[in-house]
Amino acid sequence: MSSATVPQAPPQYTLHSTDKGDLEPMFEIDLVDFAPNENMLQMVVSGGCIVIALVNGHIIRLDLSNPQDLEYILIGRSSSESIHKVFLDPLGKHLLVSMENGENYYLHAEHMKPKPIARMKNVVVESVAWNPSGDQYETKEILVGDSNGVIWEASFNRKSYDTGFYAMFHMDKQRRCPVVGLWFTPAHTQHQRYVCVALSRTQLFQFYGGPTLRDMFHAFAEQPDFISLPGEGDATELEIFEKPDDDQQGGRGAGTTSSGASASGGASGSSSSGSASLLNGPVRFAVTTEMGLFHGELSRRPRRPSQSHSQVSQVSLSGAYSSGPVGDRALPITRSALLPFPSSLQSAPTSLLVTEFHFLLLYPERFVAINRLTTRVVYEERIVSKSAGRLLGLYRDPLDGTVWVYAEKGVFELIITRENRQVWLNYLEMNQFDDAFNHCQTAVQRDTVWQAQGNHYLAQGDSLKAASYFGRTTKPLEDVALKFMNTNNEVALRLYLSQKLQYVPRSDRLKCTMLATWITELYIKELNRMPDGVDKNDLEAQFGKFLQKNSSCLHRKTTMHMLTSNADLKALVGYSKACEEYEDVILYYLNQPPVRPAVVQSLPPDQRYPVKNQHFLEAVNCLGKQRDPELFYKYANVLMSHVPKETVDSFIAAGKILDPAKLIPALVRFKSINNPPDCNVHQTLRYLEFAVQTLRTKSEFVHNYIVEVLSKEKNDVPLLSFLNNEPRYYSMAFALRTLLAANQKTACVLVYGYMGCFDEAVSTALSINLELAIFNADQPKDHTVRKTLWMQILKFALEKGGVRPALAIVNKTKYLQIDDLLPLLPDEILIEEIAKDVKRGLEEYGKSIEHLRSRMKANKNSAKEISNELEEAKQEITSLEGISRCAVSNVLLTADTPIYAFRCGHHFSTDALTKEVWKHLSNEDRARVKELRSQIECETPKSDRWYSLRDELDRIVANECYLCGTRMIDSIVEPFFNPDEDQSTWEIKFADVDMNEELEDAPLPKKLSVHIIPKAERAAMEDE
Repeated sequence: MSSATVPQAPPQYTLHSTDKGDLEPMFEIDLVDFAPNENMLQMVVSGGCIVIALVNGHIIRLDLSNPQDLEYILIGRSSSESIHKVFLDPLGKHLLVSMENGENYYLHAEHMKPKPIARMKNVVVESVAWNPSGDQYETKEILVGDSNGVIWEASFNRKSYDTGFYAMFHMDKQRRCPVVGLWFTPAHTQHQRYVCVALSRTQLFQFYGGPTLRDMFHAFAEQPDFISLPGEGDATELEIFEKPDDDQQGGRGAGTTSSGASASGGASGSSSSGSASLLNGPVRFAVTTEMGLFHGELSRRPRRPSQSHSQVSQVSLSGAYSSGPVGDRALPITRSALLPFPSSLQSAPTSLLVTEFHFLLLYPERFVAINRLTTRVVYEERIVSKSAGRLLGLYRDPLDGTVWVYAEKGVFELIITRENRQVWLNYLEMNQFDDAFNHCQTAVQRDTVWQAQGNHYLAQGDSLKAASYFGRTTKPLEDVALKFMNTNNEVALRLYLSQKLQYVPRSDRLKCTMLATWITELYIKELNRMPDGVDKNDLEAQFGKFLQKNSSCLHRKTTMHMLTSNADLKALVGYSKACEEYEDVILYYLNQPPVRPAVVQSLPPDQRYPVKNQHFLEAVNCLGKQRDPELFYKYANVLMSHVPKETVDSFIAAGKILDPAKLIPALVRFKSINNPPDCNVHQTLRYLEFAVQTLRTKSEFVHNYIVEVLSKEKNDVPLLSFLNNEPRYYSMAFALRTLLAANQKTACVLVYGYMGCFDEAVSTALSINLELAIFNADQPKDHTVRKTLWMQILKFALEKGGVRPALAIVNKTKYLQIDDLLPLLPDEILIEEIAKDVKRGLEEYGKSIEHLRSRMKANKNSAKEISNELEEAKQEITSLEGISRCAVSNVLLTADTPIYAFRCGHHFSTDALTKEVWKHLSNEDRARVKELRSQIECETPKSDRWYSLRDELDRIVANECYLCGTRMIDSIVEPFFNPDEDQSTWEIKFADVDMNEELEDAPLPKKLSVHIIPKAERAAMEDE
């Protein structure tokens, strides 16, 4: 059926690709299994809907989702009426059919019967520009171009179909050239504007304006803007390509071709919002003329300056074409050029289609694809099919981008596979490197572009740019390095190696270290070659950033040797910071010479402190960044002597990694004069407070030092507060010595009290505050000691104030009476001065005696009641049931069993109770029980001695109920079983025994009676 050839010019750059997609044909034409019963006149496709116009006045309409369901629809009154052109909107919903006799019909996708349009009678439609805002229900305002050169505005909808038809513009009233191409779209401007292009046989008109279409055309009515096309008035087709978003397929512009094929910008879905995605990409146009393809770009944002016509005029001077009046108006065409047809063709095509990178030309028996960038023919195929007949046209669905070729009796599908596969190479041949890189799809392609850029800039002498691009390539390192070394351009070499280092993975340690070391050497050489007096700050800053960024790639020992041997201290500091070798950095800053005092005094007061101590501040900053506590201990002394606030800040930030006790030698060096001007805080106390409250240090050394520091402060409130805190980790003896040396008497009183030296505490307090002495006198628990301390206070009050203060002291405490004061009074004191106090004291003594007398009487009565109860208890008789059991051993108690009975109701066998109580007896009681048992066995039973021994034994063993007494209460903390005991004995096991039957069969013992009787009557009862 066909034969295809792919002519290729030898490219400047070759590429060996393993991408199988490059081996697939870019263009492939397949015949569709469809044959109409009549010859085809035209075919349009939009939104998956195909409409085919036949020569017999019928149309075939089918949905690609259900291609078997064909709809044959007669358009005119009879089959003798011929169809001129059909136009389908981008959604495939609205169909406009123009007949040869000037009749026009509208057909909606949901209808089967076309409706005549009365307003368009005697109008032969040549082109239609659909509105991108149209939807499935109405078209909104569209433009219609007729055979007389008139552009009309029309609109149709599903119900009333014909809603308006108005003439907008006459392209050429004299010649009446048909409008063979038409396209418009909303402009991308702040105000509502439109961009429009219209094609006649000889001229390409361009319009821009608004806010309505009528306003736009009215502005160009008197002075239209047009481009006269080359040739003799044989322009046949206007094709528009609008690049959609990345997720859309390519579509045509809102216009038509001479064949009536819609070139609408399209819409997605069924709403007007679907076409918005097409309004963002570039717009390209192409016009078929006798001399070739006139093509260019359209802007949706036309600008007023005639920059867009700069290229147009240049081409006009060559005689290719001429432009109409331009004036000072903004126009949409920005770039244009004429592409002659290939020499093998030498004629205009039957149909034209524009893609993103190609012009597709269709001839009656041939299909040709021309690369838009290189203007070369990249694909040519001869198509001869007897069943399909002569080829008629090309059409692309504006929604899904499928391309169709229709012939007289057949349909072909044009499959385009990755048409942009060689675009990067085309741009590369034109040295348009940015565009080439943007169209690269593989790493190999990007590498080729970078190499080409490097070679290009190297040939132009721009070695720095060449180095930046060579550094991104996979070109062997030695090849590129030799190029720069041969030209003795070490700066470019350094830039190339730096760029190369960025693309080397950090896992390749050897290569990273080699490159980083080489770059370091180049930096050092470049710095050393710079003469004195030349500003090196920029290069030193670059070097420092490089060292910090790539410190992990450098060999530390080698790099340190290189930097120290070249005396590059700034770089050494930067590298040490990056490697966290902070001690070297700290030493560097500490060894810097101080700023001269004259320089410091010349500065404003708020700048003197940071300038004077700038090296110490940098050292503190480095010290705070590391986590080695030994460096803190090593350099804290000198830093605390110069910048105490910042040093303490670093201590606090370090937190628990520091031992506060080891920092005390540095804290001792604090002087308030070294604080910043606006700071009056005691920095040593600030850190010690942090150590106690936050770090919770218990070091006695730290707490002792806090006492020493606080004892030197004039305000003793912080000192007293610290001494009162609990727990107290400071040494009392050290604190007392320190406070005595500092003459902090109030604090000494507190420490004396904590040490239990209340005599010294009261003595010291009497020299300060009487109330403090009284407080300490009440602290001892021993009442005798308290009275002694109060007597000391009493003597002090009598000596200092006389009788009245002494009497006041006596009245304040219960430990002193008036008789304690009387021996201390001097002989010259008259009794009248203290008569009232003596009388009051005697009255209180009398009341106390009466109170004691009443208490003695009450105690006597209580003792008598207890004695009576004991006598009654001796006469009490306890009766036991015959089925009573021992509360410990659960053995039945019989008349022959020695029994202990208690008033609480618990009964025990003598042996069981003795065995249980034995566990809780002391060693002394156990020895006594053994002794009593042996003596009872030796004594005559029922003798007075025997009864006396039995009573003593009962007092030890049965002085209280075993289950209700204190022994049971004390045993609550003991476990249920001994750890050494076999735990299996505590397992619960159920026996297959009927306990009721067992109890019924068991003989009941006789009832027992236990009588508690006095010892005197016991013998007589036994005799009876």
